[in-house]
Amino acid sequence: MTLGYANGTNMHYRHFIIENRATYNFSLIPIIGNPALLLKLSNDPIYPRSENVLSWDYKSDNPGKTRDSIIVTFEDRSGRYAFCERAGFNLNGGNRSCGFYLAVECPTECIYNITVQIVGRERQALPKYVIEEDYYTG
Repeated sequence: MTLGYANGTNMHYRHFIIENRATYNFSLIPIIGNPALLLKLSNDPIYPRSENVLSWDYKSDNPGKTRDSIIVTFEDRSGRYAFCERAGFNLNGGNRSCGFYLAVECPTECIYNITVQIVGRERQALPKYVIEEDYYTG
């Protein structure tokens, strides 16, 4: 679980596909404010923003909810994103650059927790924080 803060901005994260056939559950738990969660599956770094619908594939924005989740299955990924079909470190190195690019969007001040869970695995690596206007690292 990662604690985050934003005030009228987007905070960006990345999570590589490390288990190709896994189901990934990204959860956002608002503590203060009304953050939205945006997700894009891509080979290239991207910074999802609500106003650019091509920059995200999934959006979860449910005011007043105690938890927002985006669940992405292998079937969904392989059906919609053929370029990520062989992603995952378990396939002879796989496609290491294919991954999930996330944004937590806060129209006003917000504090939140963000988690990623690989169904069937415990304590998986958290999404990496991305510095604005910089390449994804980590």
